Formats: sequence, structure tokens, C-alpha cells
Amino acid sequence: MVFPQVKDDIKDRCDIYEVINSYVPLKRAGANYRALCPFHNEKTPSFMVNPTRQSYYCFGCQRGGDVISFVMEHEGVDFMGALGLLAQRVGVQIPEYEPASRHDAGSNAENTTRATERKDRLYELHDKIAVWYQKNLRSEAGKDTLEYVRDRGLNDDALVTFGLGYALKGWDNAVQWGRQHGFSRQEMMSGGLLTVKNEDDPASQAYDRFRDRLMFPVWNEQGRIVAFSGRVLTSDSPGGKYVNSPETPIFKKGRILYGLHLARQGIKAAGHAVLCEGQMDVIACHRADVTNAVAPQGTAFTEQQAFLIKRYTENVVLAFDADTAGVNAALKSLDSLAPANLNARVVLMGEGEDPDSLMRASGAESLRQKMADSEEYFRFLLDAEIRRHDTSDAAGKTAVADTFLEAVSKMKSRVVRAEYCQLLASRLQIPEGFVFQQLEAVTNRRRRSAAYRSEAKGAAGILQAALNDSDAVRKSERALLELALHHKSFAVRMVTDLPADYIDDTGYGPVLNEILAHTEQGDWAESEEIVREQIYRSGEHSFGRILEAPEFGSDVDPDKLEKAYIDSVAKIKSMRADAKLRELTQALKSTADHETKRALRQQIQELKRSRPATWTTIR
Repeated sequence: MVFPQVKDDIKDRCDIYEVINSYVPLKRAGANYRALCPFHNEKTPSFMVNPTRQSYYCFGCQRGGDVISFVMEHEGVDFMGALGLLAQRVGVQIPEYEPASRHDAGSNAENTTRATERKDRLYELHDKIAVWYQKNLRSEAGKDTLEYVRDRGLNDDALVTFGLGYALKGWDNAVQWGRQHGFSRQEMMSGGLLTVKNEDDPASQAYDRFRDRLMFPVWNEQGRIVAFSGRVLTSDSPGGKYVNSPETPIFKKGRILYGLHLARQGIKAAGHAVLCEGQMDVIACHRADVTNAVAPQGTAFTEQQAFLIKRYTENVVLAFDADTAGVNAALKSLDSLAPANLNARVVLMGEGEDPDSLMRASGAESLRQKMADSEEYFRFLLDAEIRRHDTSDAAGKTAVADTFLEAVSKMKSRVVRAEYCQLLASRLQIPEGFVFQQLEAVTNRRRRSAAYRSEAKGAAGILQAALNDSDAVRKSERALLELALHHKSFAVRMVTDLPADYIDDTGYGPVLNEILAHTEQGDWAESEEIVREQIYRSGEHSFGRILEAPEFGSDVDPDKLEKAYIDSVAKIKSMRADAKLRELTQALKSTADHETKRALRQQIQELKRSRPATWTTIR
């Protein structure tokens, strides 16, 4: 069994066009793609792929479904087998789940049916209460709220399109509405529409979560209401400016982009998505015919949301306020954009300005023009950093370079990295060679970090599985840890001889990589003290022996140390080569694409030819 959120994460990262196109060459047919059906013989293409709905259908054999069902059908595997293949493709690790008993295992199907029924019930709840909120907005109780939205320039079309409503004053209006419409207290609580006075006592009195607020329904990508966001109307109202639904069985805030169900066609037509900060900004953009605008929902922009956008485009325009918070939000967005390999540009609004206020003050044309005047992301970043620091001296230039190169190092393309190194050198008037040298140091530091290696190894699950729990690897890494900790010369050699992704991220690996990271920066002596503190703090007896009674300490014969070094590095490299060979062989068996097969066979042959040198040539 796989956890539902893991399955959803895999589907979010898999673009059905890219997956199917790797098996069957697809040709564009309007908004869709067409091919000869891979499931039956035909002369005229009748197999269609719809990237918007992330689905496929063959008009000849009537087979259809999503990306998982396609892989199941094409590869001849079951659901878990297909999910595993897709997980390897996008770098998601699937945690294993064992039922507590045979009885539990036998009731999995029944549990799944019940979970589906509960979700359907929550969808129904959100649909119906949204209509109630909308009626409240048009009622006598909602007249002040309706006047407020009219003053904000929202006409009837906008109110209907975005489903705006009003949550009544009082503590139990939603409670009573639920009773009248047949929804239980538990269902209302599960949907996040009610909360309790005492969170430590779930049985305590429940009351309305949303009270006297302008209500924004939140839709998922398929256009189903899954949550709400409630906005206060006056600055002196109690509580935060916005109250959002908590996460529920149908709502995961990091996986939702507000307005995406309306923006999908606009994104494809424009060739890019506009990422705003809030709901009113999205509504303002759509009113100005900038129909490719979306916004995160109750959270900072996430990697999962970036992969949602990747389904429709590879380009994003970040539209944030020009204040410090807006600039910081733009800077932090790169951490989510880079894994999805999205190209980013930035639009900074005026001081204290956002798309909504610009729309109201200057009209739709001004907003459209503002969105058209975007700046390439890294040029924006460099300008922002130069404004923050005095670059007339070395300290200021160093500060700018450090931040800028840290961002550039996250980009996958060597061409992109080279271009921005040249830009930095030009703007700061420093030698290009120095900039490239600094970028290499930053990149190596990231490679040595646990976060980077976890990300990289997630994309090669079979390789990691082959290396985990290997006594030979653990023994070799322990020997290398002792050598690096007690002998600077060996640590320096390991920086070159032992790439970061060759070292495991469990056991001795993380500590060894930290030593090498500090060694690479010229701080070997300092790293020793840091590692000692970490080792003592961990309470691991084996680490203590490495420090106090090492097998390869400073008093050991140099020839023995050299042999231990050569043997240990060779063992790790040989294990890595064997595991990589198994990974490539399995990939070869899993693909039907001739070009992919040819490339994989070439990699296998090259690896086999290089193995003897890999095993034995260590300086």
C-alpha cells in the first residue's frame, strides 16, 4: 500500500505528455496530442492525449485513463509497479507500509472505498455551503460586505466567476446550517468549517471557523471546491487578515494554486504563468484579461506548486510587492522553481502597490502593461543585492557574489550558470575566472550538504537501495572517516577522489561529507572541532572509538594508511559502478523507446569499459 499523498505527489510531478511521449511519439493536434495507439494495431492515429486533463483516450479500442493507468497497461505491471516506475522517473521515494495484521490487509479495499466516500461527502459539503455563503452576500446581513466588494471594483461577473460569499456574524450559523442540511458535526469538523474551543478536548463545544468575513472558495486543479479563505473587512476586526481552511482529506495547501482551474488555458495561450501573492491580486489580473494568474494558498510557494505549473508551461512571472517582504518572497521562490526547471521573470509593483490596487487606481491597461514589463530573474536578483550592499569595497562585492552565486548554483544548465557568472563579473568589475572559481566552490559545498545529496539520490532510488545496508561500504566509509579526521592530506585527496554523491547519507557518510565540505573551503582544522562536537552529541559509541581509539590514527605506519585509503575508495567506487550498472540494465528493460535503448546501451558499455580503472586507479 502507498500513502495517498505520495501517489498524488508522483502524479503532480509527472506530465502525461512527457511520459507517454517517451513511449510513443506524439504529434500536436490542436490543444491535444495524437499518436498511433500503443495498445492495438491501427493505421490512422486515434490515440489522444489531453495535457490539460492529464488523461489519454483511444477512440479505436476505448482504452483511457491517467498517467498511472497508461504505465500499468503499457508495462504490464500492477498499480504499485507503475507507481514505482514513475517514482524513479521523478525522484520520489515510496515509503513502505505494512498492515498490522492479515485482517487489516484484507480490509484495504473496504477502507479505500470508505475513504473515497468520505471525500465525496466533503466535496458535496463544500459545494453546498459555498452556495449558502453566496446567498448570504446578497442578503440584508451581507449588504455591507457586498458594498465593500463593489467599492473594490468587483462586478457581478467577477462575483459569480470567483464564487465570493459572506460568512455571517455569530458563533453557530454554520453549525445550524450543517444540521439543517444533514451534515454531521464530525463532517463539518473534518471539512475545517468548524473548530472547537479546547483543541485538547475534541469533544468540546464546536463553533464556526469563519465569522463575519468575505469568503473566497478555493478550487483544486479539477475545479472542485476544497477549502475557503475568509478575509476581514476592517483593520480593527479580531483575528488575522485572512483565516484559511486547515488541511483536510481533500485540501493540502502546498498542492493548491488559487485560480489554476480558471488559468490553465490562459497559461498555455500566454506561454507563461503569473504568480501573485493573494486572491484579490489573481481576481484583479483576470478582470484585466491577464487570465494566466494564480497564487499560492495559505503558504509560501512550494515545489509541488511549481510542478503543477510545469504541466502547462516552463515559464513563470513572479508578481510581488516592491517592499522587503515581496523581494524576499521572490528570492525564496527559486528553491521551488529550480527543481521543476522553470524559467522565471519578476515584476515588482510600486511601493505599497499590488495588482489589485494598480487595477483600481489606473485600470486594466496599466496592469497589463506592468505584467508585460517583467525582468529576468537573475538580473533582478543581482540588482536587488547591489542595492542592499555597498559594492565600492571588497566586503560588499563578496556579500553580493555569495548570495548571487548561491542562487545560480541551483540551476541545472551549465550555459545558464556561465551566462550569469559573466554578468556578475561585469557588474562588479571582477575577473571572470575568480567568479567561476567561486561558483565551483559554492556548487561543491551544496553537493556536500545532506539536503542536496538527499535530493540527488531520490532520483536514483535503485542505486541508493543497492548501497544502503552494505557492510563493505560502511566499513570503507568508517576507514575514510578516520583518515579524513586524523590526516588532513587524506581529506584533501578525498575531495577530488570521492564525489559527494558516492558517499551514503546514512551511518558515517554525513559526518565524512561534512569534513570534506570544510576541507574544500580550507577549514579542515575547524571542521574537526565541529565534527567532534556532533559526534559526542550523537552518543554513538562507534564514533567515540573513531575519535579516541582509531584504527588509522596518526601513529600508524604510512604504508598501512595508504593501503587503507586505496582499498576503501576503490571498494566504494566499485560498489557504485555495480549499482549503476544494475540501474541502467533495469532502465533498459523498462523502456520501449529505441533512442532511449541505444543511449542506455552506450552508457552500459562505457561503464563496463571504465570499471577496471575505476576499481584500481586511485592516485
